[in-house]
Amino acid sequence: MTMDSETLKTCETIEKDEFFSVFLQDKQEEKAKLATKMTITDQIGKLSEGLEKVSAQLQTQVRDQYGTLLFQANQAGRLNAAVGSVSGHIERLKASADRLKKMVNVPYEQTETQTKILARLHELSHLLRQSGRFLHVYQRLEGAPGLAEQAGVIYELDCLMDDVDLTGIDFLREEIGAVKAVKARLVQTAHRDLFQSIQGEKEDETKNCLRIFLNMKTLGKCLENILETYQRYIKDSIKECFTTSDLSKLRKSDPSGTKDRSEQTRGPGKAPVLTSSTNFRSKLWQALEWLFLDEFHSYCQQIIFLQRCLLYSDLALTDDCKRMAETIGSNFWTNLTRQLTTSFANAQSNTPHVYQALQQGLPKLLSVARGLEKKLDHGPFVFDEQVFASLEAGYLEKCANNLKMVLVDIEFPNQEVIDAVVRVASTELNAAIVDDRLTRQVTDV
Repeated sequence: MTMDSETLKTCETIEKDEFFSVFLQDKQEEKAKLATKMTITDQIGKLSEGLEKVSAQLQTQVRDQYGTLLFQANQAGRLNAAVGSVSGHIERLKASADRLKKMVNVPYEQTETQTKILARLHELSHLLRQSGRFLHVYQRLEGAPGLAEQAGVIYELDCLMDDVDLTGIDFLREEIGAVKAVKARLVQTAHRDLFQSIQGEKEDETKNCLRIFLNMKTLGKCLENILETYQRYIKDSIKECFTTSDLSKLRKSDPSGTKDRSEQTRGPGKAPVLTSSTNFRSKLWQALEWLFLDEFHSYCQQIIFLQRCLLYSDLALTDDCKRMAETIGSNFWTNLTRQLTTSFANAQSNTPHVYQALQQGLPKLLSVARGLEKKLDHGPFVFDEQVFASLEAGYLEKCANNLKMVLVDIEFPNQEVIDAVVRVASTELNAAIVDDRLTRQVTDV
């Protein structure tokens, strides 16, 4: 039997022993039973016997494997020495890295500090240059001969103030305040004079005002504001037409005024309203003629005049402003027709008596609209068919009712009835002849 076999046999003997298995498997119940079977002395003796067997086997293993253990111990010593050497190298490498880090960090921090100083010096020098430039341009503002030249100088000053914040510089505070005051006064004056010159169709004054906004690079915004203003005027004029019974109260509003149009046409007390009498219809159509042939015509003429001043002048328009100038007429007309369409549709619920009168008098309304087109004689300013579409159904129903009234309670029409039908049809067609579309629709009734 070999030494390994003896060791294995000893281990198996201990594991299979009933006494030792209790301790090896940690059986608490068996330990309690064991205390009743064996005395403490016997248990200690049994354990001592087992320990002696294990100790003997360990000594045998150490004796048999002495050379191997000694070799491993020797190798462990060498390994410890190698580990110690590597640790030393690592410490020296870390020290070298720290020295290298210091060699890099110190110049970097110095460079960073100098860069920050240089950046601050650059900002300061740029601020001083812009301040000097601001004062130089400001002197030109004081000597500018006209408003247009002032506008160009103000735009240049605005660019300088947008580039850097000059408001914190004490010695420029007074000049900056003066620039803002001049700009506000110039814009207000230009807006007022522009609307007045457009209304009076004064070409030179209009071009000068446009040149002011062009030099300030705000011409595009100015044109948008003009369109919005006229859109508001159109809305107010339509409202006045539908709600004002006294034609003498219908008057053109000064576009440069500051009061609201509704406030200009209404006094204290009850607001004047249209009645349902024949007098009401007469005044309504007078108001509609005023709306189309006076108000709308005036607004359209002013826009045509403005467009002519923009396109046929020496103004150096940018591409965006040129596109806006080319389309300002069509945009204005689109706003006008859209506002009319909306007003006709809303009148059905807001002012039903006006809506009914418009439906029944649609040919007259179309005649007034065609009168405006003829009076303007301007290609783009032509009403679309859909503008009056909301009124057509009511008018066609009226035409159909007029024809039905002739044939009421008549089973076999005679010549007199036929003549009456022809007269009614002729009357309706003669009324609708002002518009080809309406004529076709009346014919189909």
